[in-house]
Amino acid sequence: MKILLAGCCFWYNDFALPYIMLRWTNDNNLQVKIIMKVAASFGDTVLYDSDLLTLSSPEYITDNVISLFIEMLNEECEAVYSIPPSVVQLMKLTEPSSLVEMFAGLELNQYEIVLCPVNDSRSATSQMSGQHWSLLCYIRDQSTVFHIDSLDSFNAAETKIMASKLSALLENP
Repeated sequence: MKILLAGCCFWYNDFALPYIMLRWTNDNNLQVKIIMKVAASFGDTVLYDSDLLTLSSPEYITDNVISLFIEMLNEECEAVYSIPPSVVQLMKLTEPSSLVEMFAGLELNQYEIVLCPVNDSRSATSQMSGQHWSLLCYIRDQSTVFHIDSLDSFNAAETKIMASKLSALLENP
C-alpha cells in the first residue's frame, strides 16, 4: 500500500479544513479518506471545523451546532429542557400508540419550558435529509405551545405532528 499524501490541511478564513489522505490499495485503486478535524465537544456532541465555518458565513448552521447548543442549554438551565434533535425526529416518526410508553422517561412535566427543534425531514434512516429547522416551545405556566419559524410556516406540517405528540406526552406524565 502506497500513501501518496497524508495530513494535508487546507485553510479557509483562518479555519483548518479536514485533512485528506490519498492512498493506493493493493488492487491499484485510489482511495480518498477525509479525516474531520475536531474543534470542540460537549456531552455527546462533537463539533468539527466544518461546523464552525457555518457560524462565520452566510451558510445555514449544521445539525451539530444545534445539538451542541441544546446540550449546553440542558446542562446549564434546570427549568428548561430542550429535547435533542435526534429524539424529536424519533418522536415525530413514532406511532401515537407507542409514544407515551417510549418517551415517558423524559418526564417533561417537571420543566417550566420544553423546546423541540423540528426539522422538515420525514426520513427514519437518512441523517442528511431535511432542509430547515424551526422551534416548537411549550410554556407550562401558560399551558401554551407556540412555533418559531424564520420561514413563516415552512415547517407547519411537521410542527403540527410534533405539537400533537408533545401534547400527548404532557397529558400522560
